[in-house]
Amino acid sequence: MSSKRSHKQTSPELNAEIQVKKHLSTTALPQKHNSSVIEMSDKFSWSTFDAKLNKALDEKLQAVAKKEDITAITTELQSLRDENAELKAEIQTLKNKLEQVDKVSRRPNLVVRGLKSQTTKEAATEFAAICNDKLNIVASIATTTKVRAGDAYVFTFDTARDSDCVLAARRKLGNTNIFINRDLTDAEREKGYKLRLIARQLANHNPNLNIRTTDFSLFKKTIFASRG
Repeated sequence: MSSKRSHKQTSPELNAEIQVKKHLSTTALPQKHNSSVIEMSDKFSWSTFDAKLNKALDEKLQAVAKKEDITAITTELQSLRDENAELKAEIQTLKNKLEQVDKVSRRPNLVVRGLKSQTTKEAATEFAAICNDKLNIVASIATTTKVRAGDAYVFTFDTARDSDCVLAARRKLGNTNIFINRDLTDAEREKGYKLRLIARQLANHNPNLNIRTTDFSLFKKTIFASRG
């Protein structure tokens, strides 16, 4: 009686083992393959796998910038930006100084258009006569240079005062089709071009406006734009 009772009261663990054995005996895999799978699972080491995974991750993360590296790079970039801004400011200051030097060097010069002369020698004689006869100014012309494009000549006077006197009296030429202007720098010519463009756009927008370019001034129906 006792043996039969113990056989009927089988433990849950034993039942599970019996079920596994039945499953392995009825599986489609051969018994040899089952044993090899079990043998491989016994040989597998989680600790070894974890160590290899950590090593691989360490190698990959070594190439990734750390927070300290990013901070250092950001600081260096800001330093380069500041240095670049200082260099730009210095370059602009040098440009302004060169512009002033160029202006001063051009003060004795006047650009004249509308002369009939074909050579610089003839142009110097013709313009000297115009200054004497029409402007009542005895001016000493040092050099004469023909502008490559057009019929303009650049006259360099001995002093800037002589050129200023001729420029101030140019209105006496009236409708002679002779035009006298200062010898402008490249920057001044660019400003003048932009101002004329703006004046043309304003005139197209409102034909009633009388627009011309000169020093900054604003009157009722006349807009004056500055070149300086």
